Amino acid sequence: NGSRLMPLARRFCALTLCRPLSSRSMASGPKTLDLFLGHPDPALLPRDALADACVAAAHKFRTGGSEGLPYGSSVAGSERFLDELAAFISRHTAGEKPARADGLLLTGGVSHGIELLCRVLTVPGDVVVVEAPTYFLVVEIFKSHGLEVLSVPVDAEGLVVHELERLLDKRTGPPVKMLYTIPTNHNPTGTTLPETRRRQLVQLARRHNFTVVADEVYHLLDWHAPGQRPPRMVCFDDAYCQAERGDAQVAVPAVVVSVNSFTKICAPGLRVGWVEAAPSLVDRIAKLAYLTSGGCVATFMSEALLHHMLTARSADKVLAALVADLRTRSETLHYSLVDSGLQPLVKPTGGYFVWVPLGVDAKALLDKVQVDGLKFMHGGRCDESKSDDSAQCARLCFAYHQPEELADAAFRLASATAATRCERNVSS
Repeated sequence: NGSRLMPLARRFCALTLCRPLSSRSMASGPKTLDLFLGHPDPALLPRDALADACVAAAHKFRTGGSEGLPYGSSVAGSERFLDELAAFISRHTAGEKPARADGLLLTGGVSHGIELLCRVLTVPGDVVVVEAPTYFLVVEIFKSHGLEVLSVPVDAEGLVVHELERLLDKRTGPPVKMLYTIPTNHNPTGTTLPETRRRQLVQLARRHNFTVVADEVYHLLDWHAPGQRPPRMVCFDDAYCQAERGDAQVAVPAVVVSVNSFTKICAPGLRVGWVEAAPSLVDRIAKLAYLTSGGCVATFMSEALLHHMLTARSADKVLAALVADLRTRSETLHYSLVDSGLQPLVKPTGGYFVWVPLGVDAKALLDKVQVDGLKFMHGGRCDESKSDDSAQCARLCFAYHQPEELADAAFRLASATAATRCERNVSS
């Protein structure tokens, strides 16, 4: 077992690594391992399932069918596709509130969903709260809408809700209109917000009149033990749970909206995602002039390809295989880090990422290890608050490289970290 051999790495670090990295580089140079990219291994892309869907679509077109070719019948997506999507979500969220077709609207992906929500829920000058750390590209979306961005810390259980409450209670000035969170298998920390905190967060949203935007792109890409994954955030919103099917008007306003996508659970190039919320909020989004003019943004992909994958249940098989593969990769990286002397914040239970406190400046370390062919994201890029804690962390993606490469990357990172600590101790 390769992971059991890793304690040797710690002795090697302690005895030999107090010297510059460049002196240890092999003449030919080691293979570049890029743990910065949040991309899937191309080998994991569902070519066969998509090929079958394309064949089925081609047959329909040749025999007079036109699914996905005309304008869509609904801004949100066709009724038949949304029914299948709701059924797919419900199959993979057993024990949670079943997904409802009238609470879904198709998007061009999570980022597109966030863009739409900024237009519906905010005006320039409003305030949005994000986690520290958070998805490193989302802040610029908010700033492009003229929003002020505030941060609330994350611990090993996700968003620290009592810190958010303190911020809200003492705040003066422009109101907080939106909170962006990644509650399940967080990017970058890998944490999952417990059910108790989810309830507290929704209660705060009602009390302070803001909307929780839950980026749940990793909710289905999950290997929690059965019954251990908390429900989707909309399951805690009375507006979502109480409204009858087709009822866009309920007494309780919606305070939670989820954004999700086939990007991580199928293929990024499909560019099909969805918003999930109470029908009253979905109805507001659907009335955006951009959507009423152009119609559903994913008609062809949803109708011609993904509908086949959902009805044939090939999408379910793709997801199951992907979860099994990524779990192996994540555990390889996690245990290799631990056995090399680095302790991640949490052991991943889904998603793409491991968050590793290093005890040294991560950006400076990155500048060194890139010479030896190792790339990662330094934590400062993920933290709008610029905290010292994040600045000493690394975000590592386990979705792109093979397990043996991930073990090698863990050893290289641990070796470089130990060398940097030695150099610091010598200089001090």
